[in-house]
Amino acid sequence: MKRDVGIGYIAMRKIHYNVMRFGDTLSVDEAEVLAGRFKSVSARYYVLHDPEKLTDKYDIAWSNFGFNIRDLIVQVKITIENFSSLTTMLGGGFFVGILVGYVLKKVIKIAAVILGLFLTALTFVIS
Repeated sequence: MKRDVGIGYIAMRKIHYNVMRFGDTLSVDEAEVLAGRFKSVSARYYVLHDPEKLTDKYDIAWSNFGFNIRDLIVQVKITIENFSSLTTMLGGGFFVGILVGYVLKKVIKIAAVILGLFLTALTFVIS
């Protein structure tokens, strides 16, 4: 995204920080947590003990600018669930494929041995 709109990473972090601080939606410590700076004790407290409150404030901060984060979270969960079922299906298919390949290999070996013995017996009978 940053390449498409020509915004540098540092500028994007500053924009995000200012969105969080707009109208004092999040306190300085809460915004510091979301910015990835966990230096103060109160910032560590929010991360460890109050994620629900922080999540609600994050939602409010983005809704000030017309973004509905809750809908996005639901869409991401649905995508992850679909991906999870897809990977389960593919993973199961992978192991079934290995098993079928192994069994088929053994059956072909047994058939080759039987055919070889038959041809050997046939040449012995003819000569």
